[in-house]
Amino acid sequence: MACNDTLNNKDSWDWAILVGNLWKSHSASIATCLPHLPGSFDRPPCNSVEKINSGYKAWEFLTYLYFLGPRLFYGMLPDKYWEHFCCLQRISPEQICEAHDLLFIWADNFEDLYYNQHLKCMHFICQSVHATVHMATETMHALQFIINNLNPDNVPISTLWLDLGNVYVLKHPREEIAHMVTFTKADTLLIYLDIFDLALAPPWQYTPKVGKWGRLGLPNGQITHTMWKELAHASEDVRTSHNVRLLCNGKLEYAEVQYFFTFPFESVRCGFAMVSACRYLGDMFLHVFSTSAIQAIVAVVPYYNIGYHKLPDTVYISEKMGIYIQNLGRYMEADDIEARTVADNVIHAT
Repeated sequence: MACNDTLNNKDSWDWAILVGNLWKSHSASIATCLPHLPGSFDRPPCNSVEKINSGYKAWEFLTYLYFLGPRLFYGMLPDKYWEHFCCLQRISPEQICEAHDLLFIWADNFEDLYYNQHLKCMHFICQSVHATVHMATETMHALQFIINNLNPDNVPISTLWLDLGNVYVLKHPREEIAHMVTFTKADTLLIYLDIFDLALAPPWQYTPKVGKWGRLGLPNGQITHTMWKELAHASEDVRTSHNVRLLCNGKLEYAEVQYFFTFPFESVRCGFAMVSACRYLGDMFLHVFSTSAIQAIVAVVPYYNIGYHKLPDTVYISEKMGIYIQNLGRYMEADDIEARTVADNVIHAT
């Protein structure tokens, strides 16, 4: 196709900017996002200069365009093109539920209209038509759940997890012995308890002790990690998964989880998270939240000032694509750590 005639001159393409050194620096910035993408975000995109034409996975393209795109293209694309691109980025949970209902109605009406429940006309229904009924609610790990239901003894070792109710589950690693917390963290905990007119039994109201937990399973299937454990590893080996979205008094907040812990109140053991909100200021800006306030894991990616918009000390926050659809279905993040620990316990036991 001729693209350089008088009616379509390439010099007029003001959107064709990702060329030469700018394309290379842009591609390098894609790779630098890796440590900031939680493991539940699946396969992270690689340097596009090196692999975009030879081995770039479908999920890498999706993450690159729909998740990292608004951040990476900001300040590089002319504003009118960046604003147009961002029109693709979001759909509300209510719209997802409506779309699911409409897909179900469409599939049901298709069957009534085109084969009217007649077996001889079954060939009119192809797999792609019927699949729309299951798009949001299909169980991904059906066999695993069936096996556990058939064999009640086939359950995880109880010391590895603690069921908090409402599909929130604390997961190891954990501290076997509770330790005293710093004065700042003790004050933060006591302030939280005062809000709900709760009190600790003596002598814990003066010197609270907590046993830390390293991870929390969420109702959407994601597994939240903690600064306590992630900072103990080299940064290049960790995909940060301790930044979360909270729902607090009907308002959305973002925070990074330092650790999880439990306290018994009225004979019920409740889970909590020690978090620092907004910019990390050490122990100066700590809060305690119920684990049930945590809605999802988010990625917090720093802006790298490549384009003409300079945003120092600024981060870009986004959630995994399809996270609200996961809430409709039965997604569960792979738990390699727990699997390895269970296997180790079995080996030691035998």
